[in-house]
Amino acid sequence: MHILRIFAVLVLACGMPFSGVYGQFLQTSPGVFQSPNGSEKLVVSYSKPGIFVITGKALDLQIFNPAHLKKQDHKHVFIEYDVQSTRYSALWIGDKQYKIKGNFTLEMGGARIAVDNNNPYLSIVADKDSNIIGFRGLESVVNMHGEAAVALLEANQFNQPNTAIAPYSWERGQLKLGGAALKRPSLGLNIVPERNPCLAKSRVVYLTTAEVNKLQQSSAEERVKKFDRKLKEQLYRNPLENLLLVRIRKDSIVALDYKDGSVMIIKPLKHKYAEAVVCIANEAQL
Repeated sequence: MHILRIFAVLVLACGMPFSGVYGQFLQTSPGVFQSPNGSEKLVVSYSKPGIFVITGKALDLQIFNPAHLKKQDHKHVFIEYDVQSTRYSALWIGDKQYKIKGNFTLEMGGARIAVDNNNPYLSIVADKDSNIIGFRGLESVVNMHGEAAVALLEANQFNQPNTAIAPYSWERGQLKLGGAALKRPSLGLNIVPERNPCLAKSRVVYLTTAEVNKLQQSSAEERVKKFDRKLKEQLYRNPLENLLLVRIRKDSIVALDYKDGSVMIIKPLKHKYAEAVVCIANEAQL
């Protein structure tokens, strides 16, 4: 079956109840989302695991029918997700398949799709870089408005901004890189995140700024006791357990708690306590 036909069946089967917040992607039914300006629509497929992204002429949802989309008005892709390997495995444009190797960014119409297979994490930025929706596998974990949210949460493990490594683009029915049609049957680049001391496997303590300030106000003896107690507590509980590590740099980590949607900025302190790495973890206000 053609990928777009699967997409049409999924959307029509879902119905059109609305939920959402102004300025964010609207969730119109389970697994179906639309950007605020109506130009981008997303559908999560569970029967053939993956995410459909469609961009183009804005259509009222009451009359939106993917089976009747005009080719000249819309573009669509399907990012296939391998549940077994927990990786985004292929990009489909119509019946053409491109194997995904690592990470990539694709510009399509007014949307920018980014895939980070280190997590796995997929983000879609729309409305002139003002809205972002993100998925951990097939689960929606980010839906935010604002340039700060986009800057922090767009899928990107590159050491430089996404523009430092050329994004792919879809133009006139072709997938292109640097203006030339992509001839190979794969896309993407394997990115190894920078080493960060906060990700060491042992003797790492995570504290908030308030906790660090309290420690510094204590006597040396009290600091040692409090620190040892904190270290023992975290030996039995991994503070990063429910965090999606969206961006890793040697001096900072942007982490998303996919259970409650909070965003954490984690930074290592320059000095150590009891030969352990101390990292400050604070919630970003977005």
